[in-house]
Amino acid sequence: MDQKEYLKKMVELRKKKSELLAYSREPWANKYLKKSVKDYASRIPVKNSDLPEINSPKFETMMFLSESDYQILVARAKELKNEYKTSMAPIGSPKPVSELVPDSGTPTPSEPVKNDSEGKQMALELRGGRRSRAGRKSLGVKRTVTISMPELEWADIDDMVKRKEFKSQADYFRTAHRFFRGIDLSEGD
Repeated sequence: MDQKEYLKKMVELRKKKSELLAYSREPWANKYLKKSVKDYASRIPVKNSDLPEINSPKFETMMFLSESDYQILVARAKELKNEYKTSMAPIGSPKPVSELVPDSGTPTPSEPVKNDSEGKQMALELRGGRRSRAGRKSLGVKRTVTISMPELEWADIDDMVKRKEFKSQADYFRTAHRFFRGIDLSEGD
């Protein structure tokens, strides 16, 4: 083997190393794969000055082990990727989630569907994301108001909030308004 062929093999080996390192950063990669890839990558010299001599036993061993480990790690990475895709699918569905919603944008009858706020059918989101009517319920219409008061009055309001007599300054002013208007204070909140 000449120098040119030797360096070509090393370039291929480094490309395989990069591919495996990319696999190890995927969300489906488990600890075993990450550790195995890290061990594999540590055996591949980074600099040409660290390379073993051409046709030396050390070089031959490195090439043999690297190739066999590469094949095993790639096969395991593909298994993990497929397991991850199928585990993210709804129960009873052999398809991965990424394949559930067709490109046309209209769900097929076999897919889970729901109606949006306008009554149109849409694919049912299976994990995370925004949901209609989720979260804290609104207390009313929000408006920004600027109130000027002496510093002592602001300090008094802040102390009441700290003592948990009111949830916030806004709660204080809502309560004051209801009291002033004669509205039952047990309403709301």
